[in-house]
Amino acid sequence: MAAGKLNMGGEIFTWRLAARPIAVPIALLMALLTPDDAHAHDNTSVVIQSPIQPIAKTENANVRINTTNITWVADVIAPDFIKVEDPLNGYGIQMLDWFITRLPDYDHQIVPLPRRRALDALRVGKGADQAVCLPGLARSPERQRELLMSQTVVPTLPISIVIRHDAIGQFQNVTNQRGHINLRALLEDRTLYTALSISQSYGPHIDTILARAIAAPNVLRTVKQPNFLSMLALDRIDWALAYPTEIKFHRRAENIDLDVISLPIEGGAALLDLAIACSRSGSGAMIIDRIDKILKSNPDMPWLDYYTQYLDPADNQRFKTSLKAFYISDTAPNAQ
Repeated sequence: MAAGKLNMGGEIFTWRLAARPIAVPIALLMALLTPDDAHAHDNTSVVIQSPIQPIAKTENANVRINTTNITWVADVIAPDFIKVEDPLNGYGIQMLDWFITRLPDYDHQIVPLPRRRALDALRVGKGADQAVCLPGLARSPERQRELLMSQTVVPTLPISIVIRHDAIGQFQNVTNQRGHINLRALLEDRTLYTALSISQSYGPHIDTILARAIAAPNVLRTVKQPNFLSMLALDRIDWALAYPTEIKFHRRAENIDLDVISLPIEGGAALLDLAIACSRSGSGAMIIDRIDKILKSNPDMPWLDYYTQYLDPADNQRFKTSLKAFYISDTAPNAQ
């Protein structure tokens, strides 16, 4: 197995490649290895020491025909992808492993990367005709022009407003009859405080609204991703923006006993339409074709069981209700 080291700014990065020799263009290698901490999501105790890890590989001598290689780039955002020491965990890696076992004629490397760096790697892969893929990317017209994207892999609940259950009365004036929060009205209520990360994008719909409140006195801007559960528990903030899956994860990880609920944002998508994206290359097209065939053979999406394990009961019910509407609607949800 090939291995190597790269010293960048005093930090040593190591990588390992698949057993068979792989010709990796230097531009792609640099896209994978260049640190981009300014755009990384902050996760407690996350230390990325080995960017390329072939942690999932299937050996089957009977099916090794036209073997090629796939580099999976994954944004380490808990609980999708969780990294504390060497192995990756979380429902995202469980879903990815499910697909990898159904692609036994490929060698797989999984690379933890910040989202911007991951997208850069997909762009470099196009010119190098390398199969670089990102599991779980919301589709948009711009991304579909630049990348190759599969059919829906997993529809998920979008970013929601998280509040303490016992404080729900404070939000009645900004809640519509469907129980959705009017984010613009919420930001205008100077008695309700929140904390938001300066570097994080919350999607086009939410970012447009937040841009108008960039200097609002009730919005604390932080360099790192705020620990929203702890801040809610200490009454330092009244509400937070988070994916519903983050609630259960942080409650377990930080042992926080706090009764909170997540409420949908008015005007936002009921579900995010997530796909697998690959480099717009010949190799990438082959992967997308295989993924779509796997999806066609598994319309019930059994890997959604992994996702729902990270939802509280109320969010799980909202997810199931939204999922029914997702499949009978002719309009795909907007990308976030």
